[in-house]
Amino acid sequence: MKFQKHGKSRVARTLGLALAGVFSIVPPALAQETDTCPVPAGVTPLAPLRVTAQQVENGSASLGEFALAVKDQFAGLETQEGSIYLACFLREEGTPYHSGSTYVVTLAGDRIGFHSKTVSLGGRQLDPRIVGAILQQALGINPASLADPAAAFAALTAAAAGEGGSFEVPGIPGASGYVVVFLTANGFPQVLFAGFDLNESHLVQEELDYGNPSITAEDVVDRRTLKEFVTQAGEFFLAGHRTLGTAPTNIRLAMRDPNGPWRHGSVYLWVLDLTSDLITFHAAFPNRFEYRPLVATVRDAVTGEFILPQVIAAAKSSPEGGFVEYYFDDPTDDTDSADIPKVGYAREFRLVVEEHGHAETINFIVGSGFYLSDPNVAAARRDTAVESILPQVMRAMTASTVDAVSDRIQRATSGTAAATGFRVGGATTLPEALRTYGQALGNGSFDPGRLLAGSSFNLPLNAADTGGAGLIGDLTLWGRGDFRSFSGGNPQTVDYDGDVVSANLGVDTDLSRGLLAGMAVSWARSTVDYADPNAVTGDITTTLTSFHPYLGWQAPGGMNVWAVAGTGSGEIEVNDDAVGSQASDLTQRMAAAGVAGSLLTSDQLIDGGTTSVRLKGETAHTWVEVDGAGTVQSGKIGVSRQRLMLEGTHVQALASGATLTPSIEVGVRHDGGDGETGTSIEAGGGMRYEHLAAGLTVEARARTLLTHSGDYEEWGASGLVRIDPGAAGVGLALSVRPAWGETSGSVRQLWETGSIGKAAAVHQADRRMHADIAYGLRAPRQLGTVTPYAGIGLADTGPRSWHLGAQWQVAPAASASLEGTRREAAIEEGSEHRLMLHGALRW
Repeated sequence: MKFQKHGKSRVARTLGLALAGVFSIVPPALAQETDTCPVPAGVTPLAPLRVTAQQVENGSASLGEFALAVKDQFAGLETQEGSIYLACFLREEGTPYHSGSTYVVTLAGDRIGFHSKTVSLGGRQLDPRIVGAILQQALGINPASLADPAAAFAALTAAAAGEGGSFEVPGIPGASGYVVVFLTANGFPQVLFAGFDLNESHLVQEELDYGNPSITAEDVVDRRTLKEFVTQAGEFFLAGHRTLGTAPTNIRLAMRDPNGPWRHGSVYLWVLDLTSDLITFHAAFPNRFEYRPLVATVRDAVTGEFILPQVIAAAKSSPEGGFVEYYFDDPTDDTDSADIPKVGYAREFRLVVEEHGHAETINFIVGSGFYLSDPNVAAARRDTAVESILPQVMRAMTASTVDAVSDRIQRATSGTAAATGFRVGGATTLPEALRTYGQALGNGSFDPGRLLAGSSFNLPLNAADTGGAGLIGDLTLWGRGDFRSFSGGNPQTVDYDGDVVSANLGVDTDLSRGLLAGMAVSWARSTVDYADPNAVTGDITTTLTSFHPYLGWQAPGGMNVWAVAGTGSGEIEVNDDAVGSQASDLTQRMAAAGVAGSLLTSDQLIDGGTTSVRLKGETAHTWVEVDGAGTVQSGKIGVSRQRLMLEGTHVQALASGATLTPSIEVGVRHDGGDGETGTSIEAGGGMRYEHLAAGLTVEARARTLLTHSGDYEEWGASGLVRIDPGAAGVGLALSVRPAWGETSGSVRQLWETGSIGKAAAVHQADRRMHADIAYGLRAPRQLGTVTPYAGIGLADTGPRSWHLGAQWQVAPAASASLEGTRREAAIEEGSEHRLMLHGALRW
């Protein structure tokens, strides 16, 4: 709004730009500024306008009188700050300066300078017929004279001494108004007209140079693309403003165009001119915020902090700028809500313009941002989460299948008959399993999925007296459950923490001595919680059902070789807390092979016991294809895992008749392919003390990754103390089971503490403890035993529970129990009380 004298070429340049300004862009912070017009320091408040726009609208004053009154107001201003102050009133509907179709527009050469109704039209080229009518009819100036800057300056200065005049353009309906010329405080002429409701139809459609950015507004979906977008926008701005003429104006138009590369949806640019302390451009909210002073008046709607200082501080934080997070109005949101989370990026640039020996340095900040609820941003966030997490999920699911199949092959081909029977979550009898999981059902903590962890069975299908020659033949049905937890990621992409629960059911037969063939069916489900760098949280649930033919061979020398392949299908569902859920189908293929052999089995190595050492190696590869649906993109991933492990166990017979069995496992693991990769050292160990005669068992186990070249963690620990009255069921029984972290084979403890069904709340470092005490009594008339019992379950973050009851063991295969349970959750959830009666019959 202010002209500066630096020679004729400078005048021409200024006439070409007028109020469009040399720089453009408004901070997103100021998009929430209230529509008030505070008086700047050192500026005299405006005197009342002697003729108002309202008077023109109601017919009590003429358009010429209004235009001359506004001219007098401008002529009385002495500083640029004063002009900015007046411009605030010009744009406000309902003030004396703006009512209905009565408002002011300034002209800069043949372009609009300042359009007080539609600020975004500033810099646009006006129809030459309208420009000619304004100059000739109202001011008596030949339009051709504007080609000479000196002549244009002289003609417009002379017109400022007059009272202007009216114009009307033939053939263009509504193209009429009243024109005046005033002189700014620096003595430069400025054309102003009123009464002309100027719109897009009165403008020339121009060819714009958008540059060639490699990252466009449509591509901005995360911090990396946002930073590159702002950097290229600043360089584009610098390049254009180093030239004369209308290039800076065209740059403003290019950056404002919603069909160009610099504006798309809710992604837009803004500029702060630190030299003039002005907000000179805002692509999203120009009417409200362009030509506003840099005053910290807008607060974050959620945090209450001023936003503008944060934006400027981020831009100055480093030569490459910085990020800032705040809540702000999304231009694509019709609710005009100001509490939408946004990630912004701002960077400071410096421009030195040299002209006729005069150098002018201008500092400005260019910025932009993306809203976390934007569909494109949400889709990219989902993609990042899937790309980071799905490979780890598939590695865990594949490892579960490989461990189940390889363990079955090793046991079946080793020449040692596997013990028949079953385990359900650690329970080895059906009554025990029913009682344990009946309690979980009663207190509402039962999760069918985790029933699989620590569960297995091995049942020959042929009758014992057929010698393998029955109708079914020499077949064995086996099953195994598994539970695994993992965490990883990094703050720059996504952090995650989750688990995989799986079940493997197989049937196999001996083809010949040492050669086993079979088929396994696997079902797996994973739930992983994640958080991205912008603190947006969500979870990914993956389910997979797959089929796996396998072969195993026991070589004469004792070496065991196996191979397994498979194919499956399932679904992946991504639940983003900011935008909701989206699901897609997926398909899977896998192949794995391994070899294992005994290095040592000796009764002499350590006196009084048997020591065994085995070496095993395996490789597994999995390929997954996501079909894609909605905002979940289609894609393919491939993962691999190689392991070389050394296992050692020692069974030591003690003088008391008990056995002490320490075990240790250590080896190298390498994860390749997509997702987090790297090499790690795996280690695990345990100690078990068992005295069958005394009915006492004490066990502790732990496992972890000692080192890993990536940012990935995996560990757990568990313990068991049990006093068992033995088969007769008479006497004292005590069980104390502490646990730290997620441990396979100890899931029963989780049920009993009431945390199943709320797995996301159980952190890997959580400590848990469950204790039971019971005393078995012989029932009258030799009707079995009656065992009163009581127990307690505790956890760091989960609920506490107490139970009290009695079990009647009528016979080895039949029992009944009555139990009462009290479960105390968080304070706001209150307490739950349950009473349960159940019976069990085993056959």
